[in-house]
Amino acid sequence: MRFLVNMSVSPKVAAALAEMGHEATHCVDLGMGRARDEEILARARRDGAIAVTADHDFPRIAFRVGEGFPGLLLLRLEGPTAAETIRRIREVLPGLDDRSWRNRIVVVEPARVRVSEVPERP
Repeated sequence: MRFLVNMSVSPKVAAALAEMGHEATHCVDLGMGRARDEEILARARRDGAIAVTADHDFPRIAFRVGEGFPGLLLLRLEGPTAAETIRRIREVLPGLDDRSWRNRIVVVEPARVRVSEVPERP
């Protein structure tokens, strides 16, 4: 899978995703350190990458944009270290394949995972 990791998440997460065999890029590596959320989500769509973020604005933007994006991984962990975030991602990813992500928001919380589908626009 391909991931674009937002500034709200440690670059160590992108490195860990790459170690797991995924293609992962952190926004800072693309010169997008000060990019707006809409720009980051647009880049993820263009690149076919699942956006990884801890920014709670991303789901709202995804619903406004509508269907047609590769997915969103929203980390809702309470004050996590990079190591804790990576540990939780390692637990969650094996249960999700490429088809599980399209037009979906996967919310990772300390004790559960929720999946929401972004509805298609008429």
